Amino acid sequence: MKTYYLTAYSKKGDHLLNETLEAENDEEAGKAALARLKEENLEHVPSRLVRSSAGLVHFHP
Repeated sequence: MKTYYLTAYSKKGDHLLNETLEAENDEEAGKAALARLKEENLEHVPSRLVRSSAGLVHFHP
């Protein structure tokens, strides 16, 4: 399992969500991250998902 970091921001730059998740690959992590954002009703705010080994998986400006 790989570790990923999901962060969502307000338009002012405040953290609205900042948590880790584990997944087998980038595709699985992306799906889990989008589901988590929807759970919190944050799918329309700026967000990013990055791999712990470096690499941007998801970015929503």
